[in-house]
Amino acid sequence: MPDNELVDIRRDGAYIYAICSAGCVLCAALAAGMTVGLLSLDSLKLQIKLQVGTDEEKKAVKKILPLIADHHLLLCTLLLFNALANEALPIFLDALVPSWAAIVISVTLVLLCGEVIPSALFTGPNQLYIASKFTSVIYCLQIFFYPI
Repeated sequence: MPDNELVDIRRDGAYIYAICSAGCVLCAALAAGMTVGLLSLDSLKLQIKLQVGTDEEKKAVKKILPLIADHHLLLCTLLLFNALANEALPIFLDALVPSWAAIVISVTLVLLCGEVIPSALFTGPNQLYIASKFTSVIYCLQIFFYPI
């Protein structure tokens, strides 16, 4: 795309690029948040919660413990997912805005929406419950990225 021309979102299927860009930001946010959220959980503390925690905590811990048992696989899966989302974002944005703007927008979105905000949300007081809600997504990602 020429550097001085913007795309009309209503034509040329540009809305697809906009949706893909938003999807990349959301995927990057999920990957970064889950990386910090899951890998900061201590397995000993989770074992203790499994014994003396509330019923909700026990249910969440039972979902999380198998995931963090193989923390290398978990880390590689989440890092690959994050890298894929972060690298695809400027490609989709480049179809919508000039190249220099795609880079600026991409870096800004990844920094704020893909790193800072998710890290704050996924390590907050509901860390255990949020992490347990995304375990099925992480298992699907592990199956998808395992051959790599």
